[in-house]
Amino acid sequence: MEWLSGVDLPCGVEVREDMDGRPYRVASAERTLLELAVNESLFGIDDVEDAFKGAFDLSVKRPDMILLRTKARERGENVADQVYYYARSFI
Repeated sequence: MEWLSGVDLPCGVEVREDMDGRPYRVASAERTLLELAVNESLFGIDDVEDAFKGAFDLSVKRPDMILLRTKARERGENVADQVYYYARSFI
């Protein structure tokens, strides 16, 4: 079975190639923050808060808050509430 890079990727994920030409997937900051908020029980509240703080306060380019909130709402009201909880200080 051959893996085709870039086919049917979820929103916020792209395929890049390393120096040897091997493909790998990279998630956007918005996608990463959304997944962290959704799965906070796996990572812990403190780690999720630190990720949001780092993404908004320490990064050169801040995550797109509109995109993050839109994608969170698409997953349901509970997810939108989770994302808002973590992003409330950075809005």
